[in-house]
Amino acid sequence: MPQKANIGELRNRMRDVAGRRARYVKSSYEQTVTTWEGQPTFQIIPLENRDVTGFTVDYLLDEMGEIYKYLDFGTTIRWSLMSTDWISKTSPNTINPGTGRGYVRLRGRAEMEAMGERPRPGIKARNWTTMFRKDARFYFYKEMQELFKNWRMFS
Repeated sequence: MPQKANIGELRNRMRDVAGRRARYVKSSYEQTVTTWEGQPTFQIIPLENRDVTGFTVDYLLDEMGEIYKYLDFGTTIRWSLMSTDWISKTSPNTINPGTGRGYVRLRGRAEMEAMGERPRPGIKARNWTTMFRKDARFYFYKEMQELFKNWRMFS
């Protein structure tokens, strides 16, 4: 009589697929800041419940993480004034950063208001998190379909 396959082994293989996707997403995040002088810290966070282990990737919200968040999701206004030769290192919907140019002349609401400056138009969202999630989800599903297709439920 056929016996059921080892469910523990199936869970381990599912965890391996999730881990590979998480490492890929983390490396994608890291690729976006290769030219930054200071860099945010990206980490893989295990998400465990009784049945399955998954992972998420996030960045620490220290000073560099806050800057990354503003670039990733965009802002409606910007309380900073850049030099006239400013060229951003990053642009929307692209992963690879450029060299950039320029410097921040004024930073923060108090500093700008003290100089009589008004807020500037917001930062255009780079959409990195959206891009990485979409990409990871696609390949995760593809790998899981392959895993189940090749998995023998009965030995």
